Amino acid sequence: MSRTDSRPIDPSCPSAFLANGIDARGSLYDPRFEHDACGIGFVAQKSGERSHRVLELALTALCNHAHRGAVAADGKSGDGAGVLTQLPYEIIARHLTRQGMTPPERERLAVGMIFLPRYNPDHRERSRQILNETVREYGLELLGWRDVPANGDALGQWAQNLRPYIEQIIVARPAGSGGGGSAIGWRSG
Repeated sequence: MSRTDSRPIDPSCPSAFLANGIDARGSLYDPRFEHDACGIGFVAQKSGERSHRVLELALTALCNHAHRGAVAADGKSGDGAGVLTQLPYEIIARHLTRQGMTPPERERLAVGMIFLPRYNPDHRERSRQILNETVREYGLELLGWRDVPANGDALGQWAQNLRPYIEQIIVARPAGSGGGGSAIGWRSG
């Protein structure tokens, strides 16, 4: 039985209170499915509002997944598990402003996490060129690239040797193109 079934959580179940004291009654959590999806966590705010508390809970959930055994012998290199958040508009807008650009409206902005070749600058530059061409081909506005801050000291030796060069490509939907559609609708070719 999947977690998508609509049976309510039994409010008398003592397991409805999580270890951190949060009352899970009325949420999607159901202790009967503790065995499902080992290694996956999902934390969100029903309202969709951004909240640092949601990030704190997501990081706690991530730390609680160490039992998966997805750690190399060096004790630091993992499988790359992480946290996906809403687009950090303020950070990207600040970056664009520092580059002398006026950031587009929040609804027009998009950011892609791009994993590039680390040890071959020529291949890295060619990869950027291909992406730049593709963005323009789809009629999107290329605003630039941003280096992603990373703390290499947090990585084990194995992960440090294999990690890619990570950048963000920053694009915008053309002004006046409306919203909610896919980039295919804006393709210029």
